[in-house]
Amino acid sequence: MANSTNIALSFVGIFAASAVMTAMLLHMDPPAGAQEEASEVETLLAGVGSASSQHVTAEAPLIGVAVGDLRPDGLEAQDQLGRDRSFSELVGASGLVLYFARSVDWCPYCQAQAIHLNERMDDFLERGYGVAMVTTDTVAETAAFAARRDIRFSLLSDPDSEIIAAWNQLDPAFEEGSRNYGLPYPTTYVLNASGEVEAVFFNEATLGEARGYVDRVDVDDVIASLDE
Repeated sequence: MANSTNIALSFVGIFAASAVMTAMLLHMDPPAGAQEEASEVETLLAGVGSASSQHVTAEAPLIGVAVGDLRPDGLEAQDQLGRDRSFSELVGASGLVLYFARSVDWCPYCQAQAIHLNERMDDFLERGYGVAMVTTDTVAETAAFAARRDIRFSLLSDPDSEIIAAWNQLDPAFEEGSRNYGLPYPTTYVLNASGEVEAVFFNEATLGEARGYVDRVDVDDVIASLDE
C-alpha cells in the first residue's frame, strides 16, 4: 500500500434552503428543532461527485498523524450503544478504517458521509476491515442518528475532543477559544491489524479554510487502497 495521503471527494450539489444548512454556512449552531436531517442529507447525497485528486507525501503530515505511525492506543471511547470501545474491539482481521467527522447530529455533510459509508459497509467487511467514525457528539446524539439511519459501524463519542487532539485532527480554520474550536478536520485513516497507519486521506486544498470541512473523502478511493 502506498505511503501517501490521498485527497478526497467533494460533496457538491444544490444546498437546501433550510435552517440547518443556513447555520452551517454561517458557522452558527443550528436552531433548536432543526436537527432532523432527512431532506438536507438526501440533497447532499444526490450531489456526490468525484473531485480532482492530489498525491501528497505523508512524511510531515499537514494534519493528523503520519503513515507508519503505530496507533493501537489512544482510541478509547463509547460507541452509540454506550459500550466502551478501543482499537482491539474495533479492528477487523485486516485492520481498521477510521474516520474523523464533525457531528452526525447537526452537520449535514457528516450525516451524508456516514450514510454513504454505511451503504458500503459490506465492501469493508468482506476485506476484513472494521470501520469507526469519531465525532464530537454525545452518546445520546450518536445513538439517535444511528437508530434513524440503521448505522452498522461504530460511532465513537468524543465531545471533549480528546481523541481529536491526540490524533492532531483539530481543524486549523478555528482558533483556540473560538466557538468551533475542537472540531476535527475530516480525515480518514487505514490502519493494519497491528495499529500501524497505512494510508491517510484528506483534502489538502481546503485545509485551513473556513468551509474546508465541506469536502470529503471518496469512499471508493479508500476501498481501492485496501486492495493495493
